[in-house]
Amino acid sequence: LLQEKKWQDRCWVAFMAAIALVVGATYLNVALGLPWSWSDNGQGTSKYRSVFLDYVIQGVVSSIFVALALDRLRDPLLPVRWRMAWLAAALVVGYSVVFVLVGKTGPLTLCAVLACFVLWGVPKSARWVTFGVLGVVLAGLIALAPELSARFEKGLRQLAYPASTVDFDSVGLRWQIWQFAVRLITESPLWGHGTGAYHGLAEQHLTHCELTCFHPHSQFLFFGLEQGVIGIAAYAYFLFAIYRVARQRVAQGSIAMMAFWAVLVVDSALNAPLWYRMESYIFYSLI
Repeated sequence: LLQEKKWQDRCWVAFMAAIALVVGATYLNVALGLPWSWSDNGQGTSKYRSVFLDYVIQGVVSSIFVALALDRLRDPLLPVRWRMAWLAAALVVGYSVVFVLVGKTGPLTLCAVLACFVLWGVPKSARWVTFGVLGVVLAGLIALAPELSARFEKGLRQLAYPASTVDFDSVGLRWQIWQFAVRLITESPLWGHGTGAYHGLAEQHLTHCELTCFHPHSQFLFFGLEQGVIGIAAYAYFLFAIYRVARQRVAQGSIAMMAFWAVLVVDSALNAPLWYRMESYIFYSLI
């Protein structure tokens, strides 16, 4: 059925309706504190604000929606009012990623989406100027939003002192996991340690297993640890195959698939989108 255009269109409509529901509920959660979301940190304030179980995947999927909305904005066949509506939708959803949700993966994937639209949607003569404007806007947003600035300052501080903070979104903890994964890859570089080996090895060598034993927070390192260089090479070829198809779509005037590819690459560097259940459901369907 997914090979039929009418079913593809129905799936995209369902995806966009779901995003509208999720983002709308997220904004309502800030104002009202919806009972089904992660809103209470014991102090009466909004800690996670997301309505997904995992705020990371909500930010990632929202970034994919922004890519689709910007692609529709570029469609010259659409009436101006519809193009402006897609621009407004992109701004509303993008704002939720940057200022409403916690976490750092969402803003990074959103930056990857914007970079794709600059690289493949802006004439060469204006690309660097556009990047400069986006950089100034980003710096201004960080300066005007103390919470956003504090989020990235916290990440840099945790990276400099990895053992200083241990929590789910700790950059320092992630850095320790990456170092551990790289060490294991060097011990068995060609074939890896075998499928499913990470969890047992992490239990033996890492502390705070409730945070560290799920996955190594990198799909590349995950494949490298369990399937060795062969696994990394296979995944790299898989990503390259998606990139080739995305380039064909760019030639046809659509940048959305290239932006999806960029989101997958960034998320693969920071998480395990093909393993973690909530992310894999989305990416397997889109792939």
